[in-house]
Amino acid sequence: MDGSRQYLHGEVALAVNAWNGKLGHERLQGDGVSALQTPLATLHAFNGWSDRFLVTPPNGLADSCASLGWKANQWHVQANAHRFGATHTHLHYGSELDFSSAYAFDRHLATSLALANDRADRYGASTRTLWLSLRYKL
Repeated sequence: MDGSRQYLHGEVALAVNAWNGKLGHERLQGDGVSALQTPLATLHAFNGWSDRFLVTPPNGLADSCASLGWKANQWHVQANAHRFGATHTHLHYGSELDFSSAYAFDRHLATSLALANDRADRYGASTRTLWLSLRYKL
């Protein structure tokens, strides 16, 4: 290989009234020694909220994902499912489920709860992360 790495990202989305859904697939190619890196990207938004893949593994990363969301008035709820694997081998890295719920009390004050449940399989460690936030905007 000449040292170049390929990148692919595609998704299909549908929104009906307060509901929205999305299916997607992303590939960051690796050759077993090195892989495409995206150091300035916000990978938290794309490759799971547990942040296990902030650095692309040497065998690359294939992320198949599905998302379902609901937004009405002050509420916003979202669930994401990811299945991770290698692009260079048939290695399965694991899966992740993400869930968030947010409520805006008014135009200044909002709160949110988010959970990332990452189950590693042959790469990295399984993690669970929980965020509770309170935001005040002037």
